[in-house]
Amino acid sequence: MEAIEKLLNDTEAALFLGITKELLYAYVRNAPKLNLGHTRKLASKVIAGKNYFVEKELLEFDGYLKEPWSAPDQMRPAIPRYIEDYLKTEIQGKCPITGKGYPLENAHIVGYAESLSHHHHNLVRVAKEEHTKADNAVISRQLLRETKDRLIERLRDQLRRDLDAGTMFKAPNPHPVFIGREEKLAELIGAISLKRFIVIEGLGGIGKTELLLNALKSIPADCHVLWIDVETVNNVNDLNIVLINQLSRLTGEHIGSSLFEILDKLQIVLVFDSLEKLLIHQRSETEEFIRTLLAQTQAPKIIATSQIDLSLIDYPKTIVAVDGLDVQKSLQLLETLMVGHAGIIGGNPRWLLDFCSGHPLSLKLVASLLIFYKSEPEVVAQLKKTGALKRPMLNKHDKSNALDLCLSTVYDILTEEQKETLQYLQVFIGGLNLKLVTLHTQVPDFSTAVAVLMQFFFVEVKEDRIFVANPVRPFLKEKMLETTGFVQLRNAAINQIVWQCWFVSERFSGGGNNGNLALIFRWIDEELLNLLEGFRIAREEIIVSRADQDQEQRNKYLVIIQLINDLLGRYCFLRGFFEYGVILNRAGIQASLELGEFEGAANNYLGLTSMQSRQFDIEGQEKTIDELDELAQSTQILSIRIMATKARANLERNKGNHKAAIVLYEEALRLVEIDKNNNDSEMHDHEANYIKAEMAMAYYQLKEPQKAIVLFDAILPFMEEHFYKDDLLANLHCYARCLYKIGHELESFPYFFRTIEGFKDIGHGEYIGRTIWTLGMYIEKYPEIAVHPSLDETAFAYALVDLRHSILEYIVRFSATQSNPGCVRDDPGRVIVKLFYIMKVICLTPYGRTISEWAWLLINELGHRKLEFNDLRLTLNFCTILGIVEDWKESSDNLSKMMEAILLCSLRLTGENGLESPNRMFQWLAIWMKHVGLDPAVSAEELWERANVLESQ
Repeated sequence: MEAIEKLLNDTEAALFLGITKELLYAYVRNAPKLNLGHTRKLASKVIAGKNYFVEKELLEFDGYLKEPWSAPDQMRPAIPRYIEDYLKTEIQGKCPITGKGYPLENAHIVGYAESLSHHHHNLVRVAKEEHTKADNAVISRQLLRETKDRLIERLRDQLRRDLDAGTMFKAPNPHPVFIGREEKLAELIGAISLKRFIVIEGLGGIGKTELLLNALKSIPADCHVLWIDVETVNNVNDLNIVLINQLSRLTGEHIGSSLFEILDKLQIVLVFDSLEKLLIHQRSETEEFIRTLLAQTQAPKIIATSQIDLSLIDYPKTIVAVDGLDVQKSLQLLETLMVGHAGIIGGNPRWLLDFCSGHPLSLKLVASLLIFYKSEPEVVAQLKKTGALKRPMLNKHDKSNALDLCLSTVYDILTEEQKETLQYLQVFIGGLNLKLVTLHTQVPDFSTAVAVLMQFFFVEVKEDRIFVANPVRPFLKEKMLETTGFVQLRNAAINQIVWQCWFVSERFSGGGNNGNLALIFRWIDEELLNLLEGFRIAREEIIVSRADQDQEQRNKYLVIIQLINDLLGRYCFLRGFFEYGVILNRAGIQASLELGEFEGAANNYLGLTSMQSRQFDIEGQEKTIDELDELAQSTQILSIRIMATKARANLERNKGNHKAAIVLYEEALRLVEIDKNNNDSEMHDHEANYIKAEMAMAYYQLKEPQKAIVLFDAILPFMEEHFYKDDLLANLHCYARCLYKIGHELESFPYFFRTIEGFKDIGHGEYIGRTIWTLGMYIEKYPEIAVHPSLDETAFAYALVDLRHSILEYIVRFSATQSNPGCVRDDPGRVIVKLFYIMKVICLTPYGRTISEWAWLLINELGHRKLEFNDLRLTLNFCTILGIVEDWKESSDNLSKMMEAILLCSLRLTGENGLESPNRMFQWLAIWMKHVGLDPAVSAEELWERANVLESQ
């Protein structure tokens, strides 16, 4: 892919420069060095009505601002007012050094006589007294620099938060013209404030979405709105993935199976716009999805807009029915839309108002036609002509058919290029990224065409993406069937989606520190809906091409399926979308087999076994590996035999047969060596090192850490350079555990903390939880672990979400296999131990309340289940008490009761070995009591004695 200019939106550009967006636009409007006769301003590009900035231009302009603002012998120019405004905003009204308010002054960090610069980062607003001290060298200029750096970083943090929020599925901005819905608006605002489930019903384009957008202005500022356009998903499974994906981006947490728990922690409104899209083909599944969402949560409000009656959902709901505008409001809307185009419509455009029947979108389209034709009679004639052609027997128009006729009339006046642009955009159901608009060369004069389509209300811009407007989509689908070149345009769009993602993946998927998996995943997050749509279309077209016997066309779609599977495989695995991962890998296997790419099919088989492993589907894994064995046998390709052997070794590890797994890994290495002798390449070394890493993990699980370390030490340099980041981190975690198992704890800690930081970046909680669990085993010996910066609120949130997933997953599997308890082996003990050691770490940090609240929610959730796990409940209760120590330690009555409970819980958790117990419960308790200020001098022995006295009473 050719190099292109890197475009940034205004938030990204402000973040890049470390300034406010107000100052950014001030530089666009003003030439800062007019005193020198310079007219240079910051250049921007306007695409679809939004400003974008070329990164190279930002760098050059920033360098220009650092150059002298005057000659050494000239008078110092005044600081521009807009820079002064930025400095005032930056400090939020008080001196950043002293915290004092007025009087404040602008100080140059490097004095103007030396720097000759009013560069915004060479200025800081401080108390007048501090300014004088700096000028007289009482305080150092370095202090001013450090202060400024903190202010810049604070601003950048805010911009990052704005940027993250901007990429969420936020509610779009309402249209500036909103007329005639005052009563309905009040009704809806009242319903949102009092009810949980609200349905807004009405025809397409009648104004349901605009009504809701205006009502949402009334909700509290701290309430999140997660807006999902159901028109952009194909089925309920996709809807669930989108909801989990967007919630994860909103909270920064790995959701996994914790969807309902996370939702209940938030003040949030979930909007499902155009829910009828799924109700038409998956009514029962859609209703069950909504019903489950309502039944399993208490906090979220759920609002759905629909053209279809939702009365069958047997859950209390408030229905807000939206109908057309009356004649007076219709005329007011039309006149408002026509401001600036006086004289086109007469004093009583009755025919047009009757034609639209109060339908808002029809009125908007009529307004655009009036502006285009500049003649009311001509617009009437065109609408009558379209009606006669489309519906010759229709004598009267109403809201249901007026929209279709308006859309048809507007569509007919579009140029071929504009129609092609519209059809091309239709494929991008997740929106087309405006920053990459120059790549879309399939449609000539794309930007101009988009501007026209926006004027006709066919497309709309949300954040940095452009979409076909929802009411237009169904109409456009019919039109596409009439267009001979549509298939080529659609395929071009799909190819562009896939290859852009592939380019990003290839560029940033290097091994070790050269890779940036987090960036790849963020890109996929943005393009996920487009990729899923491309996958759906390709699968459907394969069926069509089979019927048509068009093998060439069929092969193109098979390649698209391969590419999308490769792009989303690792993403689905680390995001926890295992069910969808199974679907993708099965499709990838079929595509590769049909194309004769047997090694590609074998890789998909391996991916499928990984997904099945996470679903605890041992039977499915065995069947998949049998198929892989058959492929190796039928093709006699040695590399496939290696993959089959490795897959069976992984299966044996999953079963707990680690010795058998090691034998199979050794066999796989032997086969790699044979293949290398036949055809030497770097890939053989790659494959061998991956197998050795798996074998090292098997040795660790076999409780032979020294053998694992020998393997890890041999391949560590290779891992650092070539392994994908998630694979590298997983292996470093295992290496660290081996080190601490042989007593090299201090050597292990850097690897543990690196694991935490790496998986926080990717957004994967499992290894974060495992790592904190392991660190908890040594917290008494090394209490300084608890203050390590990696152990922050984000790390604990990931760990607790994963822990909850493990506990509930165990209970579900236990319930399903009570006739064969061996299927779940010792998991209850594992999850309790994991909880216990994570608790020990969190409670020695400032985030103890986090685990208390988490445990309380989980206790309530488990209370609805019939299963009893006494030690688990005991540990959870222990967490709730410890985490809220600040709430009870100052009350003598509460202190006595809580300490009794803590000591008795500690005694129970210690077991028969007393103070010699491996979990060192009382040793930790003594450290905790010092940490929270209860009894800094108490010893483990004293606490043990007190607990035994209480037990004997």
